[in-house]
Amino acid sequence: MRGAARVLVVAAGLCGQLCAADAKKSPISSSSAGKQRAEQSAEQGVAALKAGQFAEATQAFVDAFRLSPNPKWLLRLGQVAAAEKKPVEARDLLRRFLNDSTVEADDPLRKEAQTLLDSLPVVDAGEILVAGPRGAQLSVDGRFVGSLPLPLPLLLPTGPHRVVASQDKWQASSEVKTRLARQVELRFKAGSDVAVVTLPPAVLVVDQAPDAQSAEAVQKRMQTALSRESYAVVPRRAIELYAKDLAGCLSDVSCLRTAAGRFGVEFVLWARTEKLGSGWRIELNLRDAATGAQLGTQSAKCDSCSIDGLLPKVGETTGSLTSAAVSRDRGELEVRSTPAGAEVFLDGQSLGVAPLKQSLLSGQYALLVRKPGYIDHSQQIELRGGGPLIIDANLLDRDAQMEPSPSVRIEQLRPLLPGKRPLWRIAAGASAVGAGVLLLGFGVSAFVQNGAILNNGCPESFGTKTCQFGTLVPGIGLTVTGALLTGAGAALLAWPPPKPKSQLSSTDVGSRGSPTLGVRF
Repeated sequence: MRGAARVLVVAAGLCGQLCAADAKKSPISSSSAGKQRAEQSAEQGVAALKAGQFAEATQAFVDAFRLSPNPKWLLRLGQVAAAEKKPVEARDLLRRFLNDSTVEADDPLRKEAQTLLDSLPVVDAGEILVAGPRGAQLSVDGRFVGSLPLPLPLLLPTGPHRVVASQDKWQASSEVKTRLARQVELRFKAGSDVAVVTLPPAVLVVDQAPDAQSAEAVQKRMQTALSRESYAVVPRRAIELYAKDLAGCLSDVSCLRTAAGRFGVEFVLWARTEKLGSGWRIELNLRDAATGAQLGTQSAKCDSCSIDGLLPKVGETTGSLTSAAVSRDRGELEVRSTPAGAEVFLDGQSLGVAPLKQSLLSGQYALLVRKPGYIDHSQQIELRGGGPLIIDANLLDRDAQMEPSPSVRIEQLRPLLPGKRPLWRIAAGASAVGAGVLLLGFGVSAFVQNGAILNNGCPESFGTKTCQFGTLVPGIGLTVTGALLTGAGAALLAWPPPKPKSQLSSTDVGSRGSPTLGVRF
């Protein structure tokens, strides 16, 4: 519902303004019939927009522009793009309308365009500066964008685009890829179907000035000086617009390198402008975006002058400072690590994680490759122009290098004492000897009493007065048993103790349990 309401509001404004708009003279002369047909086509565009038919509305306003190239048709196309939720395309059309010198400063359309422009969301975009035959009409990705020369570069979403230029029977096209906040140059030549695409290297300009007017004047003069050195400018406001999280930390090297990688810049130019009494002073500091290394510092001032009096010196200082950096060769550094994922430092500044490729100014650097748990790899390198310098860093495991190698050692341990007879053997032997002696005594007694006669001592149950002992058999049994027990006990007591034996043992020592062999004697 909000989108439909927005379309109705835009369409209603279009209808009222088209009916009340003055017939201003176009910068390109056209017949009154062409203007009338253009107005009629625009009315059809308003009706299509009101009905939500965006394709028909776009075509109607494009036809109106071709019949009568009036900048207000850019505003209408921008309103259609905004209704289609295409903020970058809408921003491009609206800002080119606002920058057109034929639009009066008090024109109500200007206020309307600025209000709509301020309401658009920010989406990553880049610019294409198109040059070609005057009057040639341009289209991007099938969408009409205007005719040459354009008052401003085209603003397009980042990524690939197809740009077509046509005039009468001539037509040429080119594939162009835009980068964030960068400006690509595209040149067409009449009669040729070949276009030249150039992406100049960029410098991020971080400026500080007392007021917006002096900051804009200084930045324009620096931009002119940098363009002479074939460099494009990425202004600080681009960082504030597309990367607000980086705008406040550009003095930090890691933050600066992140910004440089995102916007594709090679150098960062710090410009500080300040008013000194009745004069002005500017200090320039040029740094390498990849490492943050300072490449040069220069300043300029005028004692009694306005900001306009300082601007020529700004141009001269910027040119001399950047030309010295441009004259230095650049080389390609490629660092690979085993294992991958090691952090790469150059002169103490982190470049990122290996594997990485980085374009750097030629010279000597201290390289350090570091990964937790591994021994650092460090070396001095010299980077030269030409082919890439490839570094393969094989990192060694720190724990593996500290682990001792397996070893065998002989331990001379304390000798064992002579062996002792077990107590159970002594007790058993003594008991057997004692029992055997006792039985031998009984056996001998039985032998002595064998055949002895007992007069008048026999029990009455025997029925006789004379008895004779017959103890031969028991005597033999007791004597033999006693002798065996006595011999066995004596043998147990006489059996020698066990001799000490050598013992072989292994123990684990060291941080990783490397085997150690110990021999006991």
